[in-house]
Amino acid sequence: MNMTTAPPELTLVVELTTADITGVCDARDNLLAWSEEASCVAPRRCEILIVGPKPVRGLDTLGAVVPIRFLEVQGAGYYALKNAGAAAATGAVVFFTDADCRPCPGYVAALLHAFDDPAVAGVAGRSVYNGSSFLTRLNSATSFGELHCGPNSLDQSMVL
Repeated sequence: MNMTTAPPELTLVVELTTADITGVCDARDNLLAWSEEASCVAPRRCEILIVGPKPVRGLDTLGAVVPIRFLEVQGAGYYALKNAGAAAATGAVVFFTDADCRPCPGYVAALLHAFDDPAVAGVAGRSVYNGSSFLTRLNSATSFGELHCGPNSLDQSMVL
């Protein structure tokens, strides 16, 4: 008997080069956080697609609770990696993030909930950056990240 699985509702495309550039994150911990957040929306199906210019070892030992795939795109820059991830995504909704980003609690659920309205075509998130440097604080301030964490992290200004 051939059992087919329905495609995921959400593909989280995680670009890896940012983690190499910033050097201030533990991409493994962030991937686990995304996996845990994605598992909270069951029975909705999610997958994580990691896109990078070099192989990633140890994905099988990550302990993720949602499927994780890796796509190697050698010589690609930041946007080319995201475009390759979009092309390889199988979810009805594609969400882009970077390996140096982590979700706040309820983020994936809020993202998917916005798409329950058939008029919604896109949703944007806000970022909170780790660290205490001036540049880190400036980036957090301009995205209002610290003001928009938690289950109500999406507001109407972020839904298209």
